[in-house]
Amino acid sequence: MAYCRLTFISILILSSVILRAQNNILISTGSHSNGVSIGEPVVYNKGKANIGFLNRFRGSNFSAGFLLSNDTICQNDITQLVLSDSTFLGSKKFTFEYLGGTLAEVVSVDSVFSPSDTGWYPFELTVKLGRRRKRDQGGFYVLPRPLFIGVDTINVCQESNVFYFTPDIGQCANCDISFPSSSPGLDSVQLTINNDSLYTFSFENEQGCSDQQSIWFDYHLTPTINAISPQLTICNEDTI
Repeated sequence: MAYCRLTFISILILSSVILRAQNNILISTGSHSNGVSIGEPVVYNKGKANIGFLNRFRGSNFSAGFLLSNDTICQNDITQLVLSDSTFLGSKKFTFEYLGGTLAEVVSVDSVFSPSDTGWYPFELTVKLGRRRKRDQGGFYVLPRPLFIGVDTINVCQESNVFYFTPDIGQCANCDISFPSSSPGLDSVQLTINNDSLYTFSFENEQGCSDQQSIWFDYHLTPTINAISPQLTICNEDTI
């Protein structure tokens, strides 16, 4: 009885396969080592049946096109790569490669780049879907950001609390410095410090890249000496 039941089930499965084959479609009826589920189409390639993911998208249309949120940025700013084709996102593999020999790195959708070196960054994006690949190229330019060169804390004594402050700024051709409550176009400013103060100013170079810097002025009162005795007598090279 069990033998007859098994034979009947086998005949039903074979009939189903023959019927679908007549329609040029063969459907997988079991699990496979490449992870294909029951019901996946079977695709014939050079006389061999290839089942599963790699052939699933053989006739699908897709693009490797993308947009950049910014194609010209300053050092340590960000630019974002956004895919223009959002179909089959979960099945695509993306490879981002700088042109000129830099090793490729796998990137995700909406990848964000924040380069610290100046220059031109050409790259190629490869999108793989199944066995097919498509490529697109682009690039972005990184401009120098002005950089404050100096200390962020300055000691100020009471007797010399009026002085000219001239900041040293690198990568700042035709530098435009903005001092608080001062006229534009100055490269230094006169300050009077009467207490501990935080002083913040900004600057911009001719490429349009800018930054700001805060300086802490640490104010010190002039020390006073009170005589131990009005009749104190000391000799040369003595200390008090």
